[in-house]
Amino acid sequence: MPFLDAAEIAGWTGGKWENACPPCAIAGVCHDTRRLSRGRLYIALRGPRFDGHDFVRDAAASGACGAVVETNFPVSAANPGFPLLRVANTHAALRAMAEGWLKKQSPLVIGVTGSAGKSTVKDLISAILSVNKRVSASQGNWNNDIGLPLSILEMEAGTEILVLELGTNHPGELAGLCGMARPHWGVVTQVGPSHLEFFGSVEGVAAEKAVLLESLPAEGRAFVRADIEHAGRLVRHVRCPVVRAAMSGEADYVCLRRDKTRMEIEERSTGQRAVMPLPLPGEHQAANLLLAAAVARAAGIGWEDISRGLDGYRPAEMRWQTELVGRITVVNDAYNANPLSMAAAIRTFREMDGIAGRKWLALGDMLELGNQAEAEHAAAGRLVASLGGWAGLVAVGRFAAIAADSAVAAPAGPGCGIVIKAGDSVDAAEKLAKLLQPGDAVLVKGSRGMRMERIVAMLREIVSDR
Repeated sequence: MPFLDAAEIAGWTGGKWENACPPCAIAGVCHDTRRLSRGRLYIALRGPRFDGHDFVRDAAASGACGAVVETNFPVSAANPGFPLLRVANTHAALRAMAEGWLKKQSPLVIGVTGSAGKSTVKDLISAILSVNKRVSASQGNWNNDIGLPLSILEMEAGTEILVLELGTNHPGELAGLCGMARPHWGVVTQVGPSHLEFFGSVEGVAAEKAVLLESLPAEGRAFVRADIEHAGRLVRHVRCPVVRAAMSGEADYVCLRRDKTRMEIEERSTGQRAVMPLPLPGEHQAANLLLAAAVARAAGIGWEDISRGLDGYRPAEMRWQTELVGRITVVNDAYNANPLSMAAAIRTFREMDGIAGRKWLALGDMLELGNQAEAEHAAAGRLVASLGGWAGLVAVGRFAAIAADSAVAAPAGPGCGIVIKAGDSVDAAEKLAKLLQPGDAVLVKGSRGMRMERIVAMLREIVSDR
């Protein structure tokens, strides 16, 4: 963990220590007393439904070395002798601390964004570069105006490369994150219909993703897929060299062939070809690896070291986590969903080998699609029907119900098997558990707000003895 200097933090934030001597060493920064470990500095952030200042005493009891509070916080509300760094605004102070720590360490910063695959590409890049570089990366999906500075503050001293996931769900958000992180290299994984409630159109999504690449310095590098819609829009105003990757067609890095466990990549500039293991199934995951390999090659990493780095890659929680629950295979891809990731997951699950029994889908609503929600869910339903061969579909939520209706109404509707509508994930788990048989497999996928992971947890309780 990083060790921050109290005097430097006061300088970066314009704050002043009081109530006790400043802590000698600060073992990182935390905004959640439930996750606070001894020696960390607690920062009292204000939100629409909470005020972190209400938990300063809890932070002290949890072993915090001090707290960052705003000017109107009364000393009497803190434990006697508990160090307080008083600042004008704690949100601004968090950003200032991150910017100060980033400037002091001066790593190469790689920013990763996209409508789908950004967490996976971030983790792949980190795993590969860590073979022979000192690398830090975003914690989990800490990619917004709170998570990003906290990720930066987790960076170890001496880090050579910092890989940061940059998330956005409304116009203008990415510009603020890029202003904080100041990336040297940027990667855009995909552009598709995500957060349309706020962006209005896929074109609006593309414009927002392009902000990352437009923010890069002239000596930087931009990495994009050449085979996606809006690829041209992404690089229209980029000042630095652009590295293109594609599953087919013309690009700097191209997938020559792939099967379910390996892919062959050609580096067009050198003519070199390399066979890489695929740590996750599906064409979309092969495309993610292609981008990560392009970044690694630009960083001077050899093909053998790229392969070695992939051996150390582990998918994040609820991202294609496959487990046996009793004698039933459960694929937990429930972290989040939009039309791109939903379609990719359904296709990949349909191609999945080694399943002795039947295949079931448990699909939840894809949220924040605005006036395109009904059309996108109907399209997902038609995809399910076109692939066919399913034992059944359990639709969770009112939009997923539209997908179910669309699947049944499609010409290939009978291929959907049993179609069940559920009000929530608990209801879905109870209904699904009655239908599953030994040897079956089920894909669980939906937006974060649908809490589809509860299906997995309940199946562990209900069917683990089958």
